[in-house]
Amino acid sequence: MFRGREGYKDKKVLIVGASVSAADIAIDLIGIAQTPIPAVVLGHKPNIFFGDIAFKHPLILQKPSLSHFSLDKNNSNNSNNNNTTTITAHFTDNTTIPNIDEIIFGTGYTWTLPFLPSVKIRNNRIPGLYQHVVYTADPTLLFVGAVAPGLTFRIFEWQAVLCARILAGRCKLPPVAEQRRWEEERVREKGDGVGFTLVYPQFEEYFEAVRELAGEEGPGRKVPRFEGGWVEVLMRGHEMRKRWWGEVNEKARGEVNEKARGEVNEKARGEVDEKGGEEVNDNVAARPEPRQERVRARL
Repeated sequence: MFRGREGYKDKKVLIVGASVSAADIAIDLIGIAQTPIPAVVLGHKPNIFFGDIAFKHPLILQKPSLSHFSLDKNNSNNSNNNNTTTITAHFTDNTTIPNIDEIIFGTGYTWTLPFLPSVKIRNNRIPGLYQHVVYTADPTLLFVGAVAPGLTFRIFEWQAVLCARILAGRCKLPPVAEQRRWEEERVREKGDGVGFTLVYPQFEEYFEAVRELAGEEGPGRKVPRFEGGWVEVLMRGHEMRKRWWGEVNEKARGEVNEKARGEVNEKARGEVDEKGGEEVNDNVAARPEPRQERVRARL
């Protein structure tokens, strides 16, 4: 589990994942790990909020999907490193990257509920949830957080209030048939997978649905009406991060280009110096000594 970049100094690190965690880690490791840093992103859908700007850094090598890993025995003559095993990453375009030291997966989460064997996961979502909270088959079983990112913690807060009011008997749920119809319509609209759990961009619709379902009768926490400014703040924060990534990338491109120009100029100077030195030596060897010839002529 990634808890900081210090442990990756001078290591060859492979990043797997095209969303924001993988992007953050890849950028963070530049200047620490070996570069270019390979990242499995080609052919994968980027994060809906952040896109793929971070992966366009000149020191990040974009790669397609992995086909497999192989373990290779390295029989070194060094007595301290005999029979070491190295990892080679194989990609679907038939390219490979050998000697991988670390593999970091930023591929998101997979739902598992081993403590609830009666609740079956399908396509990485929990089927049978009304408003992503109420388990239709048993309304005393409630979930907080079964949604994709986007105003995440505020959604959790609204869901938690709804759960509390249901358990306190202050919330009347619609008939089971209506709950199931809500899920069926959402499956038709969003699909029967992770897309089902994505509240964006219908934030207001969802927040208001949860607020109205929770109600305001009796004591307890009341959730306010949805405010459009929440989304503006969210998106402004995302744009700031994307802009920063772009600035980092542009600065890095300038540094890479400057380094390349310096190497070309250095090579050119070396070739000129070498060629010029040969010409000087040839000229010196072939040059007559006119002063001595004139002296001999006078004699």
